[in-house]
Amino acid sequence: MKNLKIFTSLEDNFKPNNRYLGTFLHGKMELDYGYDLFSFERKQKFDEGVHEIEINGKDCTFILWKSKEERNPYPWRGYLIYSEDESRSFCINNYKQKKEYI
Repeated sequence: MKNLKIFTSLEDNFKPNNRYLGTFLHGKMELDYGYDLFSFERKQKFDEGVHEIEINGKDCTFILWKSKEERNPYPWRGYLIYSEDESRSFCINNYKQKKEYI
């Protein structure tokens, strides 16, 4: 499990180039951070899928899939959520259905 740091776009440490455009914080994690747009501290390489990672010392799930819409400026879809969050199954279900609008 990777131990990573993230920053929301409201923070000075936010790095737009370290974002997966089209992914968002979700659930309690979004509430705790106060915003949904986030970047990783460093550039990360993730494939599509469900990834168990550690963020700022907490177990999290990064759910990632590619957009099917060619004209959309955001190539990715997905969520970063606490692993124990009750809405985790909602996020995984959207991944399985490859939802475009999340």
